[in-house]
Amino acid sequence: MPDVATADATNTGWVRYGSNATYQKLRTTLHEFNHTLGTGTTDWWTGTAIVNGVYTGNTVNTLLKKITGKDAPLNGDKQHWWPYGLNQDSEVSSSWDYVYNCLIIEAMRKDGLPEWSSGTYTP
Repeated sequence: MPDVATADATNTGWVRYGSNATYQKLRTTLHEFNHTLGTGTTDWWTGTAIVNGVYTGNTVNTLLKKITGKDAPLNGDKQHWWPYGLNQDSEVSSSWDYVYNCLIIEAMRKDGLPEWSSGTYTP
């Protein structure tokens, strides 16, 4: 898409990629899929999930402690989260980073991350 410099997505389910092949990869795809699921694109994200730069959900923060071995919460802003949000290529050091990204999204769903079309997640 000529009007897309990197890639973008919304919680209505679409993802667009620009012509720069640097962004046409797995990391970018998972990152943009996170947005289609509601991270950085829903009122829940900016009104409930992220408060003062810290993710508030217990499921994610408990999982993150298991992954990292550290008692540090997930951080975020109005659009993105870290660690494991796959915001930049430099955040990927192994294929486990992709797995952790997906596990964290699943945990976010358990914390209340809404589906744009059908409400909350019931595991």
